[in-house]
Amino acid sequence: MPVGDMCLVMTLTKMLEVLLEPEASYVEQWFVFCAVFAMGCNLGIVDGRDFRKEFSKWWTGQFKGSVKYGSKTVFDT
Repeated sequence: MPVGDMCLVMTLTKMLEVLLEPEASYVEQWFVFCAVFAMGCNLGIVDGRDFRKEFSKWWTGQFKGSVKYGSKTVFDT
């Protein structure tokens, strides 16, 4: 199902609004969690192509750093 860019941003910000506290110490981890699920939650397998797996490979390749990811995909966190 196609999802507009603005819908992805709204989902991300709403998730962050719920999870973040004024003095949250895990801002980066919460942001990554919210971004991964806001942008990748509607991905699936189409014609044998696993878009969640492709998204996971792209995400970990683009955003290497201090945030730990799941053992198989970014959705396993």
